[in-house]
Amino acid sequence: LEGGTSEDPLFQSGCACRPDSGMGVGHIHCFQDFARASFADDKKKIKLDCDVTKCKHCSQLKNGILKFEMFLTLSKLCDPDCLTRQSDQGLTIAKVGALMKALNLLSGALLDGESSSGDSFRCSRLRVIFRQKNLLNQIACPELRLKTEFKLSFEIGQILYASKKYQVAIDFNRRNYEKLILSISQYPHFKFLRPSIVRSYATSLVECFKESYRSNMHEPLYVHLDEAERLIREELLECNDIALSCCTTHFLCEILSLQKKIC
Repeated sequence: LEGGTSEDPLFQSGCACRPDSGMGVGHIHCFQDFARASFADDKKKIKLDCDVTKCKHCSQLKNGILKFEMFLTLSKLCDPDCLTRQSDQGLTIAKVGALMKALNLLSGALLDGESSSGDSFRCSRLRVIFRQKNLLNQIACPELRLKTEFKLSFEIGQILYASKKYQVAIDFNRRNYEKLILSISQYPHFKFLRPSIVRSYATSLVECFKESYRSNMHEPLYVHLDEAERLIREELLECNDIALSCCTTHFLCEILSLQKKIC
């Protein structure tokens, strides 16, 4: 029985992922047991989530408290001291990998709670991500270290503007964007990171303008919209993916509408 034990089967009446399943808090330990069993499976252990995220019965993605508890359990199994270790010096490559995986799982657990719990989860996740950034010094490969740093900085930028720290988000995302542009000359294949980082930077600019407009500033920050428009137009010229181009074009139309250039 997936997610259950012989003594306490979870699926006594259908699939627990269904809203009508009647699954209660008392069954959470079944999912914790399922996470432990999946972590012990060599085939499942290859994946970050140990293949626990998707229900085998209804193919729905688990979320909410179920996903939180399973990711928290997996994180502790990877490295129970991931947040409390005083020093990373002398860690083996395998231990660094386990620690980074534990932090990724913990970040994933917190991400799922942000929509309902807001700033408390965001602050906790921010702490986890900065913990990951501190760990980057233990990664020997410069290219992998830099690529991971960009991805973590992208997540930090998203958290900052989701927390309505708009000017801080702009400054942080600008530095990340400028660093990426310089790095692409050395690592051309880093271009795949560009769309998400540009979008994050432009979004922080747009959100800052919206906040200035809502607060009835004497002169709303239209200069931010001009910069966002420039970024997105440049990104459209670089983009070769049809679906991504459509999404980027839609965002450009939103910016033009805010500028009152189109209705």
